[in-house]
Amino acid sequence: MTLITVPTKGVEEQTCNVNMMQCIYAEVVYRQMKDNGNQTVWRHILLSVLTTFEEMGGNADDLLAQFDIEPNQLMTPNFRVKSEVLASILLQCKAVTRQSSFGVLAGQRPPLTNSPLAISWLASGTALKGLERLCRYASLIESGIILSMARQANTCTLRVRDWGSTWQPIMEDILVSRLCFMAQKTLPKNTPPLCIKLRQKKPASPDPWHNLLGPVIHWEADEIQITWDDTILSQPRFMADEATAQLNEAMVKKQLHKLAHPTLAKKVESKILMQINTVVPDAELISRDLGMASRTLQRHLKEEGTSFKDILKEVRKTQAIDRVLTNSESIESIASSLGYSDQRAFSKAFKNWVGHSPTSYRSRFKRS
Repeated sequence: MTLITVPTKGVEEQTCNVNMMQCIYAEVVYRQMKDNGNQTVWRHILLSVLTTFEEMGGNADDLLAQFDIEPNQLMTPNFRVKSEVLASILLQCKAVTRQSSFGVLAGQRPPLTNSPLAISWLASGTALKGLERLCRYASLIESGIILSMARQANTCTLRVRDWGSTWQPIMEDILVSRLCFMAQKTLPKNTPPLCIKLRQKKPASPDPWHNLLGPVIHWEADEIQITWDDTILSQPRFMADEATAQLNEAMVKKQLHKLAHPTLAKKVESKILMQINTVVPDAELISRDLGMASRTLQRHLKEEGTSFKDILKEVRKTQAIDRVLTNSESIESIASSLGYSDQRAFSKAFKNWVGHSPTSYRSRFKRS
């Protein structure tokens, strides 16, 4: 079982009961997803891979076609790719670009948009609190891993374990690189980890790993670990916004629950997501797509404790946040395409969701 530990007086360690419950939750979700055969990776990782590939002269559309992935699927907030497929894509990119460090480079590529998980992390009161949130919801990034934190003396170590059969050096590269990249956004400039441990063998030319991850790397370790100075991680952050962090964390909980528990509601949500950019679908349209009567659909959704109206509302919310952060599309255009009568109604709904107006939220959290 994954435990987060905190130091007591002296150098002894004591299990933190509050964080222990959070980690039990993370492990339960992980086991449920594993039992469902749901070992997948979130779309932001794949988007970073494809962007890096194109910057190096590759053709992303041709690459996706090899794996039967439509480019428009990548714009769906809940789209995920199977872990083994991502591993194959990474190896293909590495071969085409002839870059042995491709995974490390791709992990440093900023995401096209900050997800609710990223925002809850980045808005946390301290870097440590952000990493603790990450540990609770790591299955959203890669459903085959568990992250945990261990604090001892003056250090804090992020541990990666139980990767399973999809582990490969290049998968390790992109995960560790992304974790270091995101952590650095919550830390003072030029604050690399004190030490990194990797399972892979030392590359023939390790300079890219040292330049991008940190100067101290131990190779062929039993477990992946990233260690920072605990004092720095615990410093209050000037850009912290705990209210925003908690609002986004609530969204993350819902996402993780849906991922671990496939339901009819999830199927309805997927159908809505496929159509909402062209038309705001109604229950009649979706029920036909699912091969059932509208009344039957509504009855089954009620049994699951939800309704078509609630699902549509949640999809609108997810789409709105994603599109506000992803590009420079006008707020009026986003409101219209999501079926709002006018920009004012959309802005009011958006502020109720996240505590900020669309314009304010975009300026604060959009990737720079």
